This record gives sequence, structure tokens and C-alpha cells, in this order.
Amino acid sequence: AFAHLRGVPHVVIRVPVDLVDGADELFRRMARERGFEGRAVVLGEDDLGPGDVRIEWSDGGVTRNSHAVEAAISDALRASARTEPHGE
Repeated sequence: AFAHLRGVPHVVIRVPVDLVDGADELFRRMARERGFEGRAVVLGEDDLGPGDVRIEWSDGGVTRNSHAVEAAISDALRASARTEPHGE
């Protein structure tokens, strides 16, 4: 997301509480490498689990929710299993 946010003055990155220290260093490095010159603030959130992240800026944001990703994959697999011929 940082490559597309070059003109944004700041972003807030929300991660699980126990990952704040490592995420802070990682996101700052990634932001620099992708030309983001704004301020990046990393905050810990109790309601986020492993693999979850929310990146927010003044007029938008992006969320990765591992439970939603797993549910979408499971749904796709179930739908695929219903449409495949059986007994071959």
C-alpha cells in the first residue's frame, strides 16, 4: 500500500499488540523503500489476531483479516467440491 500512498501525510498501521515493536521497524523500512515520506504510526490492537493488519489513511484504508481470508478459502473449496463430478 505504501507505494500508492506517496502523497498522504500519515498512515496508521494497526497490528496485534504483541507485534508492535517488530512491526514498527518493518513498516518504517518498507515505507522508506517504497518512497513513502509521510509519518507512519504503528499501534497495537487487542482485537487483531496473528496475520491481521489494518492500514488507515485520511480517505481510505485496507484490512487483512485472517479469519475472513480463511472463511473465503473454505467457501471457495466447498463450492468447488459441489460442482466437481464425483466417481471418476
